[in-house]
Amino acid sequence: MQKNYFINVTDYKVLLTISYLNELGYIASAQGVLKIISGVIDEETEMFELCPTFQVLVSYNSKKMTRDLNRLVTCGYLKRIHNEELKDYFFEITEKGKVTLSYFGSHHKVNLKKHDINPRVTIIKKDK
Repeated sequence: MQKNYFINVTDYKVLLTISYLNELGYIASAQGVLKIISGVIDEETEMFELCPTFQVLVSYNSKKMTRDLNRLVTCGYLKRIHNEELKDYFFEITEKGKVTLSYFGSHHKVNLKKHDINPRVTIIKKDK
């Protein structure tokens, strides 16, 4: 276990997302957290559009999410809950995670600006 791992801004946003969901009585898998952070709107996520971290890391991918969640579990910020029926892991913030979240949020300026995921026009028809 890494004893002295200090979270970064991305970790903070992941913890904040999971904390928000937990406060509403939900737990999410890695894919669920990724959908919220990257701003995917579907039946599962539409109720979480008001989450402060919705759509703040649009370029975040599944590999990074899995790596970061595993590290946060190993360091004791999150706990992994296995659902036998769905055969998947879901995440819940620990007391250590809550304390760290509170401390980090009060000592760092974190940008939670939603990013525009609408693609820019990159090819247009040439005028004659």
